[in-house]
Amino acid sequence: MVRPLKDIVAELEEKHKGFELLYDLEERRRMITQFDRDMSYLLERFETYDKDVRFVIDHKLDVNIISRMTLNLSMVMYEMCKSLADYDYLIRNYLLDNYYEKNHDWWASFVDIVKKTQDLLDNLQKFNVFEVEKPDDGDVVGRMFSDKDISDIEEITAETDLLEFHREEVEKFNGEELIVCLKYFLTVFLSNLMELKLCTLERDDALLQSKYESNYLLYAKKYWPNQVNNFRAHNERYKLKGKVNISELEQLRREIVMDFEYPIGIGKIWRDYSEDIPQMVIHLEEEKIDETQWGYFFQRIFEIEELNRWIEELRIDDSDEVRKAKEMAAVLVDNKEFMRILQKAVKKDFCHQDGWQYKWKVKVEAAYFASLANEKFKLSKRKIQGKKTAVSWAPFEALFGLRGLRTAFNDYKLCKTKLAREEEIDKLFD
Repeated sequence: MVRPLKDIVAELEEKHKGFELLYDLEERRRMITQFDRDMSYLLERFETYDKDVRFVIDHKLDVNIISRMTLNLSMVMYEMCKSLADYDYLIRNYLLDNYYEKNHDWWASFVDIVKKTQDLLDNLQKFNVFEVEKPDDGDVVGRMFSDKDISDIEEITAETDLLEFHREEVEKFNGEELIVCLKYFLTVFLSNLMELKLCTLERDDALLQSKYESNYLLYAKKYWPNQVNNFRAHNERYKLKGKVNISELEQLRREIVMDFEYPIGIGKIWRDYSEDIPQMVIHLEEEKIDETQWGYFFQRIFEIEELNRWIEELRIDDSDEVRKAKEMAAVLVDNKEFMRILQKAVKKDFCHQDGWQYKWKVKVEAAYFASLANEKFKLSKRKIQGKKTAVSWAPFEALFGLRGLRTAFNDYKLCKTKLAREEEIDKLFD
């Protein structure tokens, strides 16, 4: 069975809830550009810090200058580490993106300069550049590590998540503490990036699946809803010449598949790897397809999927069971006044149209509606105890695609409790 596109989209939206950037490639590209700028900016800051610290030491200037520079760089890294969670999905996809291949000159330089900065901080600690001020008894304001060996960063960071501190607290740290902070932030940031890069180099299947789904959602939500009705109408009029049957639709599908598969490499990739999405994404990337080609790729996929749905609908409609159900429901469908009332129920969100049927959200509400409609339109000649018209349930069950309406209605009467929306249903018949 070919699932409705809206169901597929709803499932993917729920799966990727919280990653709205997935659906907007233009926004993702903007964020990627911003990320590149951030990395370039960091490179400049590291290089400046390294040069300025060495200048202060070589010229025997006030070490408080180093403290202030370390604070400034710590604040920059503090904010960058805080934003890592926001960048997480973006960075993963960036490293998988063809754009990365053209614009990642900063990567090697970035790793080198971070390690160089870490070595510089190690030396500042090793040679005890700062004289740690001892606080007065009981006064530990701004002295986070007053009872610890300041050089033992592993012990400190194992017990403390420095990112949990507020910016104002970090600003009160002395020179030694700021060195510990900066080393910690550098370690966190670099290890996260290295982990992501390693992950993407190994072609993580979940990431590749996610990348495919991000593009699928983009085109399913942004482009295809405006084309699907035109697609059916255009093909019915110009390709099928009004002959809408399973045989003609299958021939049209074969033509689209052939047109998709052979002249263009991405169609062949779809044919060979449609059952293995991660491998398909790898091969699509090797083709270096751009966003226009992604658009063509998914347009063809949606066309093929829509034809499959169309064919399936005809198969269902041709079945004896559906034919008999339609004949059963004809007494309702042919009644214009009943259909007007049913459309009011649709507008009030009691039910929705699904093909030729109307699917109700709550079975007992459908049963109560059916009982009122039956009484109003006298659908049954049989009387209950010579008074009230008996309900003819079969047409309603056929039209609503439900079984057991009689049981649901009898249970409702036994409970002797009004339905939550009973008065709203009553008003539909006014």
